[in-house]
Amino acid sequence: MKHTRHREVDQQVLVFAENLRRERRRACLSRAALADSSGLDRTAIALLERADRAPGLSTLLSLARALGLPPAKLLAGRGTDGSPLRGPNHGGVLPANNAIHFGLNLRWARRRVGISQETLARLAGIDRAAVGVYERGAREPNLRTILKLSGGLDVHPATLLRGIR
Repeated sequence: MKHTRHREVDQQVLVFAENLRRERRRACLSRAALADSSGLDRTAIALLERADRAPGLSTLLSLARALGLPPAKLLAGRGTDGSPLRGPNHGGVLPANNAIHFGLNLRWARRRVGISQETLARLAGIDRAAVGVYERGAREPNLRTILKLSGGLDVHPATLLRGIR
């Protein structure tokens, strides 16, 4: 089961890489131009487009901004469409940073599904303490972790990124 989950995440990272390459080309940008506008280097763009590296949350958001897209567009065709959860609105107040915003979204989704941090950790195949760290906004997850968490919650990854810019 755990091996299957890793293969699914690997496949989803490949789809992300294809989406990134397609959207970069659609925007008529070279890797160097995307690197300049996103604050990354050209080698990082190449590694992401080959799925040799999974981006962190900040990198994912920088790429989406540079391409003029919502992050969900880079996640299209990936993850589960599972639950119809749309995501929280946090009362219209934007959290101080992306890690905190992600943490609030994650906590909201976990509670909405009605499971504990321990259960989510088991379902996602990650450490229980890591779930708490992400929920507190103490650390930004990378794409692989976002995919594992969304799979454990049976929600689309974009649900966990809702409202993050």
